[in-house]
Amino acid sequence: MANSAVVSHIVLLWVWICLATGSTGAAFSLEEEFLHLKENYIQMKQVVKNLESKVTELEAKVKQQDSLLTSLLREKNERTAATGFDSIPISTNQSAVAINGSLPSSCSDLRMMGHIWSGFYSVMGSAMMESVYCDFTKLPDYAGFQKWIGYADVKSTPVYFFVQTSNNSPANYPGPINFSTALLNV
Repeated sequence: MANSAVVSHIVLLWVWICLATGSTGAAFSLEEEFLHLKENYIQMKQVVKNLESKVTELEAKVKQQDSLLTSLLREKNERTAATGFDSIPISTNQSAVAINGSLPSSCSDLRMMGHIWSGFYSVMGSAMMESVYCDFTKLPDYAGFQKWIGYADVKSTPVYFFVQTSNNSPANYPGPINFSTALLNV
């Protein structure tokens, strides 16, 4: 019996040592885990705060872009209502058909013919071809819709001239030929 009492004491001592060591290890492990979780919580709190500030900034940008889009759409609708060119297809626009028989005389004529790109164009002036800059981003009534550049150097009559050379070069001479006299009909 004494033998079994000694064995039971040894077993109890061994269980107590295991529990005591395990509980301090577990307590230490739990304390480390708690500190680690606390650090993670603080970091996550900071990340959430940063994300909330970014969301606030993005919401402000969305509101700004929404108001800009609204104003641009309103301006487009005003232009469409003012000109009436955008709403009428070119094939059914009778004024464009009437202009097709002759040369355009202004940027408005070019627009009615279907031109949409701003740039330099040649139009028929009162007697000569003229170069104009057409800014199709503006309404026809606005200043700057058509800017006169000057007269286009388009010859409406043929120009004849006669030249004489002093050297006797063959007709199939492979280079420039120098002329000594040039008579023009100016």
